[in-house]
Amino acid sequence: MYAIRLPANDTLNKMVEPLTVRPVGSPPEKPQVRYRDFAYQAKSRNCPSRVIAKVEWYRGKLFPRIGFIVTNLSRSAKRVVRFYNQWGTAEQ
Repeated sequence: MYAIRLPANDTLNKMVEPLTVRPVGSPPEKPQVRYRDFAYQAKSRNCPSRVIAKVEWYRGKLFPRIGFIVTNLSRSAKRVVRFYNQWGTAEQ
């Protein structure tokens, strides 16, 4: 089982483009977080992998923060991100 950060590229950014539209209305105090998972096959790979995208909108920021994680975990997207963040903290 693995969860590895994936650098952004044009193809990945196009996959999450609908999530990068600025939310309507006045922004709330807490960040708005959206998740999406999809299959993605890098040119160097022979089969597609599951990718989790996390898009965070923060109050007062013009653009969202976007992160990608490639994984073989079958958990929900939110749980995969939580696992990835806890795993990184444990290594430190």
